[in-house]
Amino acid sequence: PTPRDDEVLIEVHGSSVNPVDWKILEEPIPIFPGIAFPMTIGFDVAGVVAGVGKNCHRLKTGDKVWADVAGSLLTKRGGAYAQYVVAKESSVGLMPTGMSFLEAATLPLVGLTSLQAWRKGGAPWDPSSNKSVIITSGSGGTGFVGLQLAKRMGAGHVATACSAKNFDYCKENGADQVVDYHTTNIIDTFGNDTVDVVYDNYGAPGTADKAMRVLKPGGTLVIIMGQLSKHPKPGVSQYSILTDSSHYEDLDELRSYNVTASVEECFDLTQVASAFNVSMSGGVRGKLGICPDCSVCAST
Repeated sequence: PTPRDDEVLIEVHGSSVNPVDWKILEEPIPIFPGIAFPMTIGFDVAGVVAGVGKNCHRLKTGDKVWADVAGSLLTKRGGAYAQYVVAKESSVGLMPTGMSFLEAATLPLVGLTSLQAWRKGGAPWDPSSNKSVIITSGSGGTGFVGLQLAKRMGAGHVATACSAKNFDYCKENGADQVVDYHTTNIIDTFGNDTVDVVYDNYGAPGTADKAMRVLKPGGTLVIIMGQLSKHPKPGVSQYSILTDSSHYEDLDELRSYNVTASVEECFDLTQVASAFNVSMSGGVRGKLGICPDCSVCAST
C-alpha cells in the first residue's frame, strides 16, 4: 500500500489477536454501533517504517515502531494481519528498546485500553493515597497489563480474579489480592465504600450495579464498552470507554511504565483462523501473537 501524506508505511514484523477482532465478526452492530462491513481487522502492529508521506516529519524510514492502527474502531481501519500496513503518523510510536517485535506487537491495544481506564480513575495516583482498585479479570490481555499499570501508576492495593492456575501469574504482574472467579466474585470480598476504582475489563452482566456498593463516594467505575449502572451511587463517576489509539503520546506514556509482554503462543499469517479459535475458546493467559515469520518477530 502507498501511504497518504499524513501516513507511514510499516513493514509488519508482528501483530496479535484481540477479542475485539472476532467479536466484530460475530456481531458487529449490537456490540459496536457505527461499525459496518466491509472492515479489515487486525489492529496491533510492531515493525519497521518502510516509507513516509510528505507531511510526516517525526518518523523516518528504518524506525522500529508500534501502534494500534485503528485510531478508533469507528474509523474501520485495520489491516495489521499482513506484510505491510499503513497508519497515520500521529498514531504510531517508537517501539520500546530491548523488546522483540512479537512482544511489542501484543501491547498497543490492551496497553492503551488499560492506561486510559486507569486515567479515568484518576491515575497516576500519589502512592501515599493508598488507592484500592479492582480489575475484574487479571490474566487476559487487558488484565495482565492493567495489573502492571495499576501498580506503576501508584495504586496501593490491587485486587483481581482469575482461575486458580493463574494466581501466581497475576501476583507476578502486580496483584496484591487474587480470587478464583469460579467460586468467588471479587467485588463480594470488599466492604461497603472501600474501593476507589473498579475497572471492569470482563463485562459480566450486573457488574456495574454490584460495584456501586463497594465504591467510595468520589470513586470511579470504568467499563470497556459495557452497560453502566442503572442505579449509580451519588458521588460515583462511571464511564464506558472505547480505546482511543490516535495519539502516539499515549504510546510514549505506556512505554515509560516499562510494562512487560506476555505471549502464550505465536501464529503465522496462514494461521489467523486458528489463532481466533484459540482466543474464542477462552482461557488465554496474556496474548496470542500473529507474525509473518514467528522466528523473526521473536528476536529483538
